[in-house]
Amino acid sequence: MSLRIKLTLLNLLLILVVGVTLTGYMASMQQRDLLHEKIIRAQSLLDNLIIQNKEVLILKDDFALEISARRFIKNQDILFLLVEYGNHRLFVTEEADKQYLQTIAESGASESAFHKEPVRLLQKEMVVGDKVMGNYVLGLSLASLREKTAKTMERAALIASLLTLSFMLIALLVTRRMLRPIWDIGEFARDLGSGALGRQIEIKRKDEIGRLADVMNWMSKELLTAQNDLVQKQLLEQEFEIAQNIQQQFLPKEKIQVPNLLYETYFKPARQVGGDAFDFFQLADGKVGFMVADVAGKGVEGALGMIITITMLHTVISRGVNDPLKIMSQVNDELLTNLPGTMFVTMAFAVFDPEQGTLTLASAGHPEMYHMSADQTVNLFEENAGVPLGMVESELWETEIQQKEIRMKEGESLVIYTDGVTETFNENGDLFGDENLTSFLDENRLLDPSEFVQALIDRLDSFRGQGDMLDDDITVLVLKHSA
Repeated sequence: MSLRIKLTLLNLLLILVVGVTLTGYMASMQQRDLLHEKIIRAQSLLDNLIIQNKEVLILKDDFALEISARRFIKNQDILFLLVEYGNHRLFVTEEADKQYLQTIAESGASESAFHKEPVRLLQKEMVVGDKVMGNYVLGLSLASLREKTAKTMERAALIASLLTLSFMLIALLVTRRMLRPIWDIGEFARDLGSGALGRQIEIKRKDEIGRLADVMNWMSKELLTAQNDLVQKQLLEQEFEIAQNIQQQFLPKEKIQVPNLLYETYFKPARQVGGDAFDFFQLADGKVGFMVADVAGKGVEGALGMIITITMLHTVISRGVNDPLKIMSQVNDELLTNLPGTMFVTMAFAVFDPEQGTLTLASAGHPEMYHMSADQTVNLFEENAGVPLGMVESELWETEIQQKEIRMKEGESLVIYTDGVTETFNENGDLFGDENLTSFLDENRLLDPSEFVQALIDRLDSFRGQGDMLDDDITVLVLKHSA
């Protein structure tokens, strides 16, 4: 059973109770007033009868008294009259029933029934002068009174029925008007559950129902926004996953075995994919190239830039070029035409000669290269790191680039990293910075590459604290000359 029907029935019940109560009360009041009026009229008639029959009572003329009494009971509301005076009793009625009247007279009751007709008994002393001559007992009919009351009840019941039907119709319409918005809100909520997000329900009210409608409209907009955000996030995650799969294909899967050299790498993007890159290259004459780069951009954009950069490197090296400066110069030419938008790439390139134990180094806007010996740590390109790739023509680019060669003694190391290391933030917003890094390098420069990388990552994780998300991509390459 719907709430509308329940409320309508409840209203109907209340109306019926009120109607019946009012009808009963009105009938009772009318019956009381009519009875009071009849009694007053009957008592007035008795008073007149006593006045008219003073001499008859003194003479004790039964015949004259009966004639007077019979004229008296011709009133339709008077059923009988009992006259008691001296030792005499005179019963006067249209339907004589002396035995019955005898019983009534002796009972002293105020109400009784005469031939199944309700009767009200009224008694009046017959006083002549100061002497009580006798007593009148009058049987006042209540039939007409009850007939009038019954007719009143019928009229009241008819009026109450009409009012009940009218109120029921009004209650139904009012209840429908009150509950219709709730029904609409329920259907609106059902539509939201079915995915019809962003819809708005038009209910212009200032009460609680209007407030509920406002909340539902707000929820609809918020759910649509959340759904769009979720869809966008899922699309981005799919894009990242695709880009990550592509990126993984371009990162080296196996190390190159290099005589007299130990090396270790670490790579972790700030998001699922990033703009950092590293690679190894087998060059001519047994030399080996090592590259670390940082593409401006993160996510899919950075990964695409990294893929283009690595592809260009392999293309140039496949031509037989093994000099860091020349390799990066030719890559710069390719990136000027193939790198999208305003992207650029910082790159450090090192070529190791196992026979000579030398490292030939060049930096394209990448200052993060440290030479660690037994007694000191030196930033090789701190003062002149060069110009990033993909920004200017190679003729101008080459004038800003320096190439260095260092002879690696046994136990000495080279550390190349991207700025994600020094730009790691802790929970207080503090940078790890160059000072913490150089302190770490001094403390750990004698470690083997794998131990060094692990110690550095542990230090960064400890500094970062509870945050799992990296602020920037992190790439680390450590080379160590060994016997």
